[in-house]
Amino acid sequence: MLKNLNTLKKRINLSIVGKATLVVMAVATVLVVVFTGLKARDEYRQLDSKVALQQRYASLIYKVIMKDIGSELEAKANIVIGNDKIKEAFAKRDRAKLYELAKPFYESYGTRFKLMAFIGSDNIHFLRMQEPGKFGDNLSAKRSVIAEINAEHKPIYSFEPTIYGLSFVYLAPVFYEGKYIGFFHIGADVATLQNRLDDYLSAKTAILFDSGAIQKFGKGDDKHKIGDFSLVTYNDPFFGKIPKDFNFSNPSVELEHKTMNLSEYNITDHKGRLVAKMLFALNIKPEIESARSSIFQAIFFSLPMLIGIFAVLRYTFGILMERIAKNEEDLKEQLYFDSITGLPNRFSLKEELEKIENPFIVLVNIDSFKEINDLYGFTVGDFVLSSLAQKINEKLPKRLNLYKLSADEFAIVGDEAGKYQSEEKMERLVASFAKEAMYYEENKMLISLTAGASFDGKPEHADMALKQAKKRHIPYLVYDKGLDIAKEYENNIKWTAKLREAIAEDRIVPFYQPIVDARSGKVERYEALVRLIESNGTVVSPYFFLEISKKAKLYQSITKTVITKALKKFENSKHAVSINISTEDILSLGVKEFIIQKLIEAKGKTKIIFEIVESDGIENYADVSSFIAEVKRHGAQVAIDDFGTGYSNFEHLLRLNVDYIKIDGTLIKNITIDKSSEVIVETIVSFAKKLGLKTIAEFVHSKEVMEKVAELGIDYSQGFYLSEPKEELSDRPYLP
Repeated sequence: MLKNLNTLKKRINLSIVGKATLVVMAVATVLVVVFTGLKARDEYRQLDSKVALQQRYASLIYKVIMKDIGSELEAKANIVIGNDKIKEAFAKRDRAKLYELAKPFYESYGTRFKLMAFIGSDNIHFLRMQEPGKFGDNLSAKRSVIAEINAEHKPIYSFEPTIYGLSFVYLAPVFYEGKYIGFFHIGADVATLQNRLDDYLSAKTAILFDSGAIQKFGKGDDKHKIGDFSLVTYNDPFFGKIPKDFNFSNPSVELEHKTMNLSEYNITDHKGRLVAKMLFALNIKPEIESARSSIFQAIFFSLPMLIGIFAVLRYTFGILMERIAKNEEDLKEQLYFDSITGLPNRFSLKEELEKIENPFIVLVNIDSFKEINDLYGFTVGDFVLSSLAQKINEKLPKRLNLYKLSADEFAIVGDEAGKYQSEEKMERLVASFAKEAMYYEENKMLISLTAGASFDGKPEHADMALKQAKKRHIPYLVYDKGLDIAKEYENNIKWTAKLREAIAEDRIVPFYQPIVDARSGKVERYEALVRLIESNGTVVSPYFFLEISKKAKLYQSITKTVITKALKKFENSKHAVSINISTEDILSLGVKEFIIQKLIEAKGKTKIIFEIVESDGIENYADVSSFIAEVKRHGAQVAIDDFGTGYSNFEHLLRLNVDYIKIDGTLIKNITIDKSSEVIVETIVSFAKKLGLKTIAEFVHSKEVMEKVAELGIDYSQGFYLSEPKEELSDRPYLP
């Protein structure tokens, strides 16, 4: 009995132990499973966060590409409508001539910009370059943008349907002789965006378009639909299998054993109306599903294996995280770091400034960096940038951070402004960056730097200070409200807007000031002087806008306008017309070709003298001499303007084959009261006579100055004493 009782106790004990073991195992299993589940959930959340970040980068790249395409379309359009002959043919409704003139541009733009058309102010298609035989139709009812530009006469960039499908389009108003005549239409097929996305982003992408908009053009829509949108372009057949009733609120879709995460980005037209969508697909689930399966299988095998499986799971997730992290780092490297120097770029700077409570910023610019690129090439230019970045980092205190901005500009940022508010300290620090020469192979290069600082942390203020420092030829300047830099910028913005409006409305006009024989007072020629006519009729001197036009890239347009109008005014005239040009015009291939073409057209009809302003660049004797020789072959004469001060050098007269010297007005206006001015003028006149050159005195403002000019043997006079510049000509004699 006792033996049986002991056996029973043993069995009971074994049962208790067994149950306890099972409980422990169960608890352990539950704990491991719960722990594994929580860990998996945490990993999934991190993965979702990584995916969202990748998709944000994809969206950023998409926006950059859209901006690039828009800028490229605008640049191509400006080249075409900047051609005067094209505008004339369009204005005269000469379709054959217009096609002939525009064809070279159309062919050179290739297949990426294959939509080109000229549409009249009456909304009628006048000429389609891609289908020259198809014209005379009015699509304004289907494309409201046509009527809109014809009503407002302002350029429009949009993303919308055309009879050729979904396109990026740029519509540029065309003016001829001050009158609006219609607009030029250039477009890029949506495939351009798809190709750019494929180039920039290693991801699955597709573009869908509003199905209803396609049907407005009577086009059959046989494309795959997802909701109300039709699949237009894609780089993976997966998109063609997404069900029509797919709900974007649930981003996951399973097809062909794939679990894809989809993100959509709305694409709108210029009015903000939804016209298309971009889909971005990322297959992130296979590794997760595999890891999850491994977890559950391990649980069923044995508890001891759970720990091993957990390690495998962690390793699996680690590989997945490394893969996604690498993609993230690659994207981040492209978006947030400069490829040449490896420094964080403008995107990084913007985010950093938002984090710092009291930041300060110093912008450092390499002086004349373009000359380094032009002289040595871009490889050496990149070497200079990377070498300078290394030198700055070596000398920069650890509490300050360095960024590489666009072109040849760096930014230094810190949050301890008080320690570096001393101009002398910062100036010495900046100067030390370029103190030592750089060597590339056997080339020794010395660079200089200019810096602008802002202790309010605003990059735009540092940029203002930098530009002012360059303007004043000083190495370093701190932004101060007392400098009135902001007011100058505001003035520049105001005049840039006025200039653009005046050019568009043909309110840039030449006024003409007579140049007379210094002894007889007889009019010999006229000088064309540019004026801007405000909308209220006020006449504005170039003093207010000419320098600003150079900064706004409008100077060449003004030069071409003055030349065109002056030559037309003096066509078949007995008088010659003098036109001012700068060395900047001469060195510009576009302006130089324009001048030669105008000379060819005016040959035998107009007498022309080009007055080259003596300034920076005139020492480019080879280019300037070549230009002078070429215009003389076409019947023009040449004068050097403002001779005698500033950059004046008698070497110019020996090396440049000119016909006239225009003596600087600062010497002439004081010639009766300043003996030094009189001596300098006598020397110039004597030198000119020995070279067989004619002389012209400007700023003749009184009878006494007029008489003195004649006494010194100067050939011609010009100034307010004789006549102010006027829009109309008068051939009456001007006697002292």
